[in-house]
Amino acid sequence: MIIAELSHNHGGSITSLNEMVQAAAIAGAWGVKVQAHFATDLTAEFSHQYDRVKAAELSWDDHHYFVKMCSDLGIVPICSVYDEKYLPELHKAGYHWLKIGSAESHNGRLQTAIKARGFKVLLSTGGRDIEEIPRTSTVDGIFYCVSRYPHPPREVNFTTAFRMQHLWPGSPWGFSSHSDPEDSECLLPAKAALALGALYVEAHFTTRPRWATKDGKVSLSVKQLEALCRFDRMGDKDILIPSEMFHGAMTDDETNLIREAQFRWRVANDGTDND
Repeated sequence: MIIAELSHNHGGSITSLNEMVQAAAIAGAWGVKVQAHFATDLTAEFSHQYDRVKAAELSWDDHHYFVKMCSDLGIVPICSVYDEKYLPELHKAGYHWLKIGSAESHNGRLQTAIKARGFKVLLSTGGRDIEEIPRTSTVDGIFYCVSRYPHPPREVNFTTAFRMQHLWPGSPWGFSSHSDPEDSECLLPAKAALALGALYVEAHFTTRPRWATKDGKVSLSVKQLEALCRFDRMGDKDILIPSEMFHGAMTDDETNLIREAQFRWRVANDGTDND
């Protein structure tokens, strides 16, 4: 299931937001994600970003509009949340799915508060050792990502994803893609994750020129998102998963899973689909 992460790519414009949601729905994405991120919450360290963040904020009316628009298009609205004080407003807006970003992944209290209100919880592990992240409850998705924006496509370590499955045995896993969209192999890590059994793949997405948005340097184009969604719908995922995407100590079960993946998803092409 593909999640189109809009982040601040809409720039606070409802027109751009509407355009991106419709494009993501047409491309075949399962969900679209925005953020409940407000300039007044910036710490002193990031105060120099106040004007940029303020301009890209969505009001609570905007969030209501976003949820309704997604629902009308048959796509799941998702929101990243960084503070439990916003949970009542997110509930009023009609969200059922929330994501805890890597900056707050260590916040067990936030996990507990979100679950207590009945939301579905997606949790990112980027930027932290997964052993640091409290396992307060079963989450609805645990995401592996590379916290380098952007990163070379082969700079991933899916061994970490196998470790996540051992630590959260009742939770499906996902992958947040931040690979360089200008690289010919940009879709390779996302496709490899899907081939290895990831239920979710989250990718930044924009319909605006990449240079015009803060997250454009990691954002897929419409054609790239369409290609990823097509791959997600495939029954037999023909892809070569390079061995360099696995490093570190692995159990026998993990090694067997890799061998099974290499066998099941035969080498029919080089894993790219960047049209």
